[in-house]
Amino acid sequence: MKRFPYPRSNMNIVIYGKKKCYFCKAAKNLLDKVGLSYTYYDINDLVKKKILKKPGDIIDILGNKTNNYKTVPMIFIYGDFLGGFTQLHELINHMMHFKNVPTLNELSKNFN
Repeated sequence: MKRFPYPRSNMNIVIYGKKKCYFCKAAKNLLDKVGLSYTYYDINDLVKKKILKKPGDIIDILGNKTNNYKTVPMIFIYGDFLGGFTQLHELINHMMHFKNVPTLNELSKNFN
């Protein structure tokens, strides 16, 4: 078998999903919309490339990192497991609220 593409700490966002998965598509579209790059691995393609024997093997391989999370998408940020689409959406929503926070330099112009 070929080597499995584990999420690594130097990889910003990694998604493991399936082509026909609605939430996988939604996660990729959300990241595209906000301009965040990611690496996407289709589980069925990993099977075709003989990296996985069957789709369910991903749970065994990543189970210790995901606490045996069993659905897709499986989303990792800098090698740490975030969760699925819901957790990604919550994180992006939180990040967008702070998008226009002025820098200390900009704030210091108003200091007396």
